[in-house]
Amino acid sequence: SKLEWQKLRERNEALDCRVYARAAAWIAGADRWPEAKWRDLEGQLAVAANTSDPEAGQVRRITRRPRRIIKFSGMH
Repeated sequence: SKLEWQKLRERNEALDCRVYARAAAWIAGADRWPEAKWRDLEGQLAVAANTSDPEAGQVRRITRRPRRIIKFSGMH
């Protein structure tokens, strides 16, 4: 049997970002960090989450204005 890649979607930036993030974590040595290091990082995030703006971390959708279409009658 032969494995073949089947592209499910036209674009895959989300997968690219995940792969890059995983590679960066590996380069930083995150796969070898002891549990104490992870607990320390989690504690830092908990403190930051409790003292920050209540809207921090929320995704805001940007409303875009419709594009203006400019038509030219000819080239000059």
